[in-house]
Amino acid sequence: MGFTNDKGYLHLAEPGYVTTCGYYSESCWVNEDRLVVTRYRALPDETFTGGCDLVLADTAARTEKILYHADGVRDVAHIVFGTTLYYVEDKTLLCSLDVDSGERREIHRSGDPIDFPHMTADGRYMNWFFKNAAGKWTCRRIDLATGEVVTMLEKAFAEPFSVANHMMICPADPDLLFFAHEGDTRYITNRLWVARMGEEPYNVAPQRLGPNGDLIDCFGHESWAPDGKGLWFVKYAVSPSEPKGVCYVDVKTRESKVLYTKYRYWHCCAAPDGRHVTADTGPSCDCDVVVIDTYTGEEKIAAHVRGTPNHPGHPHPQFSPKSAKICFHDVVEDNTLGVGILPV
Repeated sequence: MGFTNDKGYLHLAEPGYVTTCGYYSESCWVNEDRLVVTRYRALPDETFTGGCDLVLADTAARTEKILYHADGVRDVAHIVFGTTLYYVEDKTLLCSLDVDSGERREIHRSGDPIDFPHMTADGRYMNWFFKNAAGKWTCRRIDLATGEVVTMLEKAFAEPFSVANHMMICPADPDLLFFAHEGDTRYITNRLWVARMGEEPYNVAPQRLGPNGDLIDCFGHESWAPDGKGLWFVKYAVSPSEPKGVCYVDVKTRESKVLYTKYRYWHCCAAPDGRHVTADTGPSCDCDVVVIDTYTGEEKIAAHVRGTPNHPGHPHPQFSPKSAKICFHDVVEDNTLGVGILPV
């Protein structure tokens, strides 16, 4: 994997491969200099052609180390907490791997798929979700200290938009869960949901209808605030009503506000320090990565990047553990998708 500074910031890429830092709500960082990226061989149009590597990239030493290889799959579900990489083998076996010692542990074998893992801020609890045999979207949680697994939620939506997606455990409360009603944002009137285990879920940020009954607030691409008190999300530019941009909803009061409107925002993610938010613009492939200072209100372009039309090519910026850096997906000159890294 090559380390370059051709664009004025560090870039990780390998010709003939797709290199990604994952979804913006799943941390890939070990510390301020090291992160775990996914790499798989692909054709120029990103068509998958081989196995997948989880690679530890050290941006200070300019070195890399393959931590895990999986044959025949494009992506391995994983998340990083400190020096521990949690990843899923064969879709159903949750394992941990110490990135320094290489010590591997088998944590939990599931009878159902394990995907989209998220963790509490203290690293004790992890959740994942899947669609069960009855057609309900199901969230499971594991206590990593005891191995206990519980079902937090089962939810079904009616066709034509039947998907409950993006299930994320609250960073500060292991009994609290967020999920999204996925589908065409122009027609989903109840996108953001919160549920406490054992209780009925509720729509946490109602969306308004216009005088003709049409949806005028189009929401999406949401994630928890680091303190677990609210959710950051985007009111998309396709919304018929103003203002549009990066939003926040307080889980307790259910009060939501559009806070930052300077650019055509697409995804957003809050920093662990609670001060900054990073976002990308889109859905064009010619886009920007923006850093927002919530103390001053400044919305500043950090990098101009090239994306690709489909996952994993959206920029999806995310912060390092001490909020000092961001990483994001970016295409370099030879049309190789890689990972850009720059200081905030």
